[in-house]
Amino acid sequence: MTREWPACIAIDPGTGKVGLCLFRADATVMLRRVLPVAELAGFLAQHPGVPLVLGEGTGQLRLPAGHPMIHIDEAHSTQEGRRLWRRAYPLLAFLELFGYNPPSDGYAAEVIGRRALAAGLIPSLNRDPVP
Repeated sequence: MTREWPACIAIDPGTGKVGLCLFRADATVMLRRVLPVAELAGFLAQHPGVPLVLGEGTGQLRLPAGHPMIHIDEAHSTQEGRRLWRRAYPLLAFLELFGYNPPSDGYAAEVIGRRALAAGLIPSLNRDPVP
């Protein structure tokens, strides 16, 4: 079995947690996840050299070396991420009326990554699959 390399990893940093979205070269989502900040370095170590897409306002997040960094405008990415989450989970969206804060950080990361892909900022990866 071979492992597919992502074309990029988009990161939406939050307080104590980060939203992640891994994209294939064809812009499809491989993985969307929310992780505690403490687990980010370990996660990125599993994907060496993969470009990271970060919002321009991302300043306080410490990232390991060895990844190309691409900065993109992140204006309104949280709101757009929530809209994507509501589309993915329409039956749960009503819970927001009762103060539920949806786990939409991974979707906000998707918004950031899609902006970079649309702008043509992701370098092409010509890597062989990892066994």
